[in-house]
Amino acid sequence: MSTKTTRIAEYCCALLMITIPQLLWAQADTTARIEVPSAFSPNGDQQNDLLHAIPHNIKRFRYLVVYNRYGEQVFYTNNPAVGWNGLYRQAEQRGTFVWMASGIDIRDRLVQRRGTVIILR
Repeated sequence: MSTKTTRIAEYCCALLMITIPQLLWAQADTTARIEVPSAFSPNGDQQNDLLHAIPHNIKRFRYLVVYNRYGEQVFYTNNPAVGWNGLYRQAEQRGTFVWMASGIDIRDRLVQRRGTVIILR
């Protein structure tokens, strides 16, 4: 192998050693967030029947709470696997609702989100 070929190979190896870890690091998503859909359809068809909070990089989920237009709490959970079925006092609900969610991220920081959700029937 000539000196020129060796230098090119060393340069390429050095470039790969720098580039590959940077690409892997850039693709790792460490953003802490809690997502909640903007609509759901609790009609019994087994598709989008429950409203769930979807935590990402959250080590401790604190709560998902849903309020109606009168400010009444219609749903509360501290377990992201538990979802709201669109009922309040055994009655089907309609319209737009306000939700709030909270958790602690992997860096021990508080993450809070809020938004609205529409029930489609």
